[in-house]
Amino acid sequence: MAQPEVFALPRDVTLCSDFGSNGNEYRLLTVSADHASRLRCKLEAAQSQEQTDVGTAETGDDVRMAKKHRRQTLMVMKGDGHLLLHDDERTFRVRRVEYSNTLLLAEKRPNSCGDVYLVPESDKNACFAKQNDQEKAMFKHVVVCSTERIFEVRQAVALRNTIKLLLQHPLTMAELDRSLSCDAKEDVPVYLKGCATVDSHIRTYTFPQLVMLSYSSGPELATNLFEMGAVVYGGHVRLLEPSLMREALHAAVVHFEGLDEPSWEAAIVALCPSVYPEIVLQAVRAAYGQPAGVVVEGRGDAAVVGTAALVQVNKTLKAFAATVILSAGKGINNTSEEVGNLGVTAEFPTLPFEIFFEAWCNLIPASFFTSGAIPPPSEKTALMKLLYGSVIIVRRKQNNSYTDAVAILVTEGALSEDVPQRLEQLFTLNTGRWESEELRVYVEPLLESGVMFDHIIHRYAKEYRVPNRSTMYGRLV
Repeated sequence: MAQPEVFALPRDVTLCSDFGSNGNEYRLLTVSADHASRLRCKLEAAQSQEQTDVGTAETGDDVRMAKKHRRQTLMVMKGDGHLLLHDDERTFRVRRVEYSNTLLLAEKRPNSCGDVYLVPESDKNACFAKQNDQEKAMFKHVVVCSTERIFEVRQAVALRNTIKLLLQHPLTMAELDRSLSCDAKEDVPVYLKGCATVDSHIRTYTFPQLVMLSYSSGPELATNLFEMGAVVYGGHVRLLEPSLMREALHAAVVHFEGLDEPSWEAAIVALCPSVYPEIVLQAVRAAYGQPAGVVVEGRGDAAVVGTAALVQVNKTLKAFAATVILSAGKGINNTSEEVGNLGVTAEFPTLPFEIFFEAWCNLIPASFFTSGAIPPPSEKTALMKLLYGSVIIVRRKQNNSYTDAVAILVTEGALSEDVPQRLEQLFTLNTGRWESEELRVYVEPLLESGVMFDHIIHRYAKEYRVPNRSTMYGRLV
């Protein structure tokens, strides 16, 4: 499709014959100069590749095939409630801007009525002044459509709506066991061959389907899925049941603690397939394992070894905290009408802090403490900061004491992805004052590029400054 130009209306502009019928053919977008440059580079590269392919084509069919392969989707507009745009790298928020005047979009086309003049080499200098006039005679601008709106494009945060979608029907151990029993005589498990069957009542999605449903680009979605330990099962993208992931993580950590030189490979050999299918441990490794080449420093700036060097410590601690609160069986679910009216779509399990803290510390491997990867249990406040973004501690007293405090688990997808609504939910769960560092963890992932937490938080929260303490925030009354 030709690239339309926007310009002041000169005399040599005409309307195309089908102007009235193709008014919806174009969408006018405003993008940054950097983004426009990236798109031009992609178009030029595609055109260059087409010329190469056409030049080497032997038949007319080959030429048509080369042109077909050159076609590429540069940008996709989508959204349900949120109008978004994404290319093959980033996600953008789209805002429709209405104009009182009509904008005409025109493209440059050859003038069929114009004559082409061949200028001899000897007369080039003499005719140089006439070249611009000749070019104008050879081309004309044809208005192809009109519009009264422009879509303003700004880079946005990739939201995790597909994670919630996949967690509605997670992959369970029962499904994996059924797939193994269906083909027990063969050496290769069914889930590794891509032949697994899925119950008809379970809604599953392929990766292209998830890209179209997600509020993000393909690479951003792939990164989020990898961080969650997603697997391809029966040709569809699935997330393992969260409780299964936490259980397998704990089993792997216990195995690490019993070895002098632990490794993921050794854990997989020991636990698979007798305890878990290999796909489970591979998913746990993807979600909680330390990336290759990353050196973890302890409290004394020395590199930690053992279990703490194999797993992402903070993420593992949060998983253990969820295990304690969810498995206690004595949690009080916050289902107040006030919270329900705020759009909370998941329960917030709670547990008395002292019970939670003792059980959580018992679950943490001893090597985390001895290697200096985390503070000791005696430094309770420093240790609890590692759970920011996952566990909220609500103190019943204002003297910074943990007496009668309550631990609230914030599960995946429990909070809104809208900044004002999320802050209102947080201030409902904890009506007291929040440390700025803790509140920042919940808000910053939702902020667009260039937007600072310190600049926007004053719109929704009241600031409190206390001597010898960090800045705190409370509900804006």
